[in-house]
Amino acid sequence: MTKNKKDLEALEYFELFWSNVECGITVVDAETREILDINPLAAKMFGADKSEIIGKKCHKFLCPADENACPIMDKHQIVDRSERKFIKANGEIIPIIKSVKKVMLNGRPVLLESFTDISPLKLAEEMIRVLEVNEKSEKAKTEFLTNMSYEMRTPISDIIGMTAAGRSAKDVGQKDQAFEKIGDASAALLGIIDEILDQFPGDAEKRADANEKETAEGSKGEHALLAEEIEKGLKAGMIGHGGEPVDMEKLLEKLRRYR
Repeated sequence: MTKNKKDLEALEYFELFWSNVECGITVVDAETREILDINPLAAKMFGADKSEIIGKKCHKFLCPADENACPIMDKHQIVDRSERKFIKANGEIIPIIKSVKKVMLNGRPVLLESFTDISPLKLAEEMIRVLEVNEKSEKAKTEFLTNMSYEMRTPISDIIGMTAAGRSAKDVGQKDQAFEKIGDASAALLGIIDEILDQFPGDAEKRADANEKETAEGSKGEHALLAEEIEKGLKAGMIGHGGEPVDMEKLLEKLRRYR
């Protein structure tokens, strides 16, 4: 095999790898900082034709570094699989993993730079972080509501018990005492509900907006009607309009279901 044929085959091998390697590659003059060559993938990453890139200064073009502030030549940094930034033709800056080697080419020092776009990886990392934050938030919300449900049982049980006691009591003083305890338990229950709403202000604002809308339309929201019904029952000694007894157990069941 002649020397010329070997050289031709070597060139073909080089072109094969240069055009198909799955990373961006640039060759930069170490002294002038001009881009001497760029492979197809790097040109595609940049978003322009090779002819529009060759001969340009690398700083503030492909690399965000200022003139005379080259990490390799001026700051003498080692860039080996380091996370860096890459400027695209449209001005967008993307994260890359980059390696740079200073080599000699035709008797002149050049920087052989290879890099890979890691934007998809960064996006995936951010999505995982958001999912983890949401998962922790949902877990905390569930734990909070579970704790609150246990705390709500005591005043609800008191209200149910005192309601039964107030109904069966024949003495006015005993009825008043039962109603007083019902009032205390109701206030405690309202405090727990307020605490829940304070933890989820977005939900509270939605309910407030809904109630305002219903009021503007001339109707009352479910919460307002329920509150009035309970208040009337307590003030009337458990007797509603028309002389019919107010069923406090049913009212409390409504309160449990209301959100």
